[in-house]
Amino acid sequence: MARTTVPVSRVSHLVAVPLYAAVNDAANDMQLDNDGHTLVLVVNTGGSTRTFDAVIQKTMQGVLPAPLSYAITAGAFVVLGPYEPGTFGQVLQVNSNHADLAVRAFTLIAPLL
Repeated sequence: MARTTVPVSRVSHLVAVPLYAAVNDAANDMQLDNDGHTLVLVVNTGGSTRTFDAVIQKTMQGVLPAPLSYAITAGAFVVLGPYEPGTFGQVLQVNSNHADLAVRAFTLIAPLL
């Protein structure tokens, strides 16, 4: 099945972006553009701990490592990343084990100086 694309909001210190989360697609998993400055906001709206994975796409001595896995506790609001494109790819693939996880992604337009 094709992965569902998570839209990536472009933010800076000059732009206010609403902090709401997109609905998760636990059945098909998801993907999002990754420029190396991308952060993923994950909210667990359920009553149990859920798993969220970032898929590593770079092989290590010919072996593809297991995904970077996060345990998101009930009611938690976490920010994950950034993810280095050489390891995770310019299209970051993410997986979740339950529809209780809501996902939104942000990328920083420019750093504060």
